[in-house]
Amino acid sequence: MGRVVKAGLVGRDLDRIFSAISENNGLNVATAQVSRIENALQRLGAFPNLGRNRSDLRPALRTLSVKPWTVLYRVKGEDVIILRVLDERPDLAAQFGKKT
Repeated sequence: MGRVVKAGLVGRDLDRIFSAISENNGLNVATAQVSRIENALQRLGAFPNLGRNRSDLRPALRTLSVKPWTVLYRVKGEDVIILRVLDERPDLAAQFGKKT
């Protein structure tokens, strides 16, 4: 099983998710949802190809849906590099300047 490494913006992404959920639904719900995301990130360490190949957006990019969020990551050797955790409701292709 490879390491799961969170890149610079992932912590901020998770903090924003927690804040938004806790504001609207309370701390218990926010904690449960962020735990669900964290568990999905750890599963990627064991199953790095679990997500969808999104080389159409960036070379070697993969995504994993943890509804309503999308985890963007790359596999580097045995390690999984988590790049972002984004709300999947916006158009992901538009985030990369691609037309759908």
